[in-house]
Amino acid sequence: MELNPENAAAYAQRSNNRLMQKDFQGALADAEQAVRFDPNFGLSYLVRGNARLLLGNPQGAIPDIDRVIQQSPKFAHVYATRGLARALLRDKQGANADFDKAIQLDPNWFTTYQFRGVSRQLIWGDKEGQKIGSMKKEKIAMQNLTRITRNPEVMGGKPCIRGMRITVGTIVGLMASGHTNSDILAAYPYLEEADIQRISIQ
Repeated sequence: MELNPENAAAYAQRSNNRLMQKDFQGALADAEQAVRFDPNFGLSYLVRGNARLLLGNPQGAIPDIDRVIQQSPKFAHVYATRGLARALLRDKQGANADFDKAIQLDPNWFTTYQFRGVSRQLIWGDKEGQKIGSMKKEKIAMQNLTRITRNPEVMGGKPCIRGMRITVGTIVGLMASGHTNSDILAAYPYLEEADIQRISIQ
């Protein structure tokens, strides 16, 4: 790693990148390092929880996700992820409570409906629930298409938020550095919560 070898944010960011590349073991290793270097850096627990979940360890993922929720209780996607982990553990009541909370926080974040639909069909055998979840997901996906835009005349064609001169990379970097949604919205008051939520599922 070119950066400071004891920089928790750098390890957490690389862990997140490895998750996107489906290198789940590598992501877990980097997340473990990030937690070791800074036990108070929330993103480290989020990526470690996601890595554990993707490696088939929902039981191990839940304490990490709980930690993130304690620090940042307004992230819909974190509740949705814990809901999926609970569903995999056959905790139907806990999973539904998390899915409901995620929808309450952000009814337009379609991955919640996807997770809930998958849980209902594959884990609980409710095919109608999966159908409804898929329909909702498709509807919201169409609504969100314009949140991230590309224009060769704006920021060199990099992905930006709603045509403004704010790149997706800038916001991802802030999130990776441990800034909360509230921090980002305070720095960029013309952004909306839904903009940041949309970036988080890229």
